Amino acid sequence: MARPTVYGNNTYAKVYSYHANGSIAPFKVQRNADGSLDLSSISIDHSPAISIAIKSGRFPEFQKLNEGTKPNAEKLKTEFNALNKMVTYMLMERGQNSAKGNKW
Repeated sequence: MARPTVYGNNTYAKVYSYHANGSIAPFKVQRNADGSLDLSSISIDHSPAISIAIKSGRFPEFQKLNEGTKPNAEKLKTEFNALNKMVTYMLMERGQNSAKGNKW
């Protein structure tokens, strides 16, 4: 997995991350006046897509949430922990994450 590396000048930082086609490429992230990064252009991607994992039938309490039905809190916690163990999180440019959709 590629972990983004942040570096740059006073205005932007160059961040390397995945693109929708699976390649690794840079994108610019604007810096705020205090030098911190403006994180609004970055998304946290989940791989595999959480929506695909939930639809697999292995997470009925999450499916209840999607359907507007009240889940069992303890079972939901157990499912959340299991889902969290199988998912990899990575930073992605917001537009690329949207373009990727639920492909991976």
